[in-house]
Amino acid sequence: MSLAQVDSFAAEWSEALAAEAECSPESESESPADLALVDEPSNGAQTDELTQIRAWVAKAAEVCESASAGDLEARLLQIDAEPDLARLLHGINHLLDMTDAFVRESTATLSYAAQGKFFRRVLLNGMLGSFRQAATKINETTAQMKLRTDELKLAEQRRAQLADEFQAVVSTIDGLVAATQQIADFSGVIRGITAQTNILAMNASIEAARVGEAGRGFAVVATEVKRLAAQTAQANRDIQTQLTAIQNATALTAKSIIEIRDTLRQTEKSAS
Repeated sequence: MSLAQVDSFAAEWSEALAAEAECSPESESESPADLALVDEPSNGAQTDELTQIRAWVAKAAEVCESASAGDLEARLLQIDAEPDLARLLHGINHLLDMTDAFVRESTATLSYAAQGKFFRRVLLNGMLGSFRQAATKINETTAQMKLRTDELKLAEQRRAQLADEFQAVVSTIDGLVAATQQIADFSGVIRGITAQTNILAMNASIEAARVGEAGRGFAVVATEVKRLAAQTAQANRDIQTQLTAIQNATALTAKSIIEIRDTLRQTEKSAS
């Protein structure tokens, strides 16, 4: 506010007070002589009052300009103006008090929230109107942020638990793969024994035929051994077929679980 504006405001205020004085009942009862006697002191009083108004308006302008520049600590002190003007000045102070309190409280609450600490709330004591509504909204939003953060933490814990469980499953499948490999090795041994048994049975049959009637009983045994060797070989082939299918399914399952585990770990790293 410029000095000219301050003078204009003060002049208007003074004229309004003078008009109010002229309209008062006391002024109607005074005689022209009485008015002449008090004319000079009245002019002096009006001048003093105008000076006071100009001074307070100038101070109010300075405080408002400071507030608009971001300084909410400036105040109008030791107010001794006439009642209407004093009411205006006290109103400016009260508005600044409310604004300063709201800014401080909301800043503190949001600063804590930015650090992941949601216990801080805007104090509603003394907050009125729009200030109280905004403070309540900030508190509600902070509570919702805490709820969502807790849910995210729980989800992260569950994701880490799933990663551990998948790791345990992978270890189990690795053991299953090793076991099937051992079975495959054992099946190979059986296959070798079966082949040797077939050879022995064939040799026994040849020897039994060579000796004639004396080797007939031995030939029967050799034939039975050969038949059992053939059954064993067939069973071994069936086992090998099933074992190959189990190994393929196990390898595919292990690959899928490992991929899921790696995805969970990457998600956990991204979240942290």
